[in-house]
Amino acid sequence: SKVAHPDSGGDAVEFERINRAHTCLGDPAARLKHLAELQFGEAPPSSGDVDAETMALFETVATSLSEADAFLKRHAGASSAIARALLAKDEASAATSVFAASGSVRARRAEVLEQLPSIDSALAAGRVDEASAAIGECCRALAFLGKWEAQLAERMAALAVA
Repeated sequence: SKVAHPDSGGDAVEFERINRAHTCLGDPAARLKHLAELQFGEAPPSSGDVDAETMALFETVATSLSEADAFLKRHAGASSAIARALLAKDEASAATSVFAASGSVRARRAEVLEQLPSIDSALAAGRVDEASAAIGECCRALAFLGKWEAQLAERMAALAVA
């Protein structure tokens, strides 16, 4: 990529292509989507059911986000230093909840990623339908988990400056 960089005399189009490839390789969901496009000629469907283990996190994430939002709203309405100090226990509770939910989401993401070798095995064995279904399921799960990770990170940042 150093050789292709425009500042080093490289081609800007080639550099952009290399950057897109690097970004794709660094994102498991993008890699799976790309694999599906290469193997099956199309990206996996974005609609459909999400596995039960991933959906089980929905309540945990929603509760944590709601708790953080409620605290942030009370904190924004606190007009004095004493009023804000009285919210310290609520702040700690919200931060703990968001941190725990974030850990659960990351753990589930790791579990989903552990399924990738079985997808490779299914493809190598010619079990195309099985591989296609697994890629779709993993892509949908990773999409939800990525969204939740971003939301939880946003709340953690907001709590850190509150």
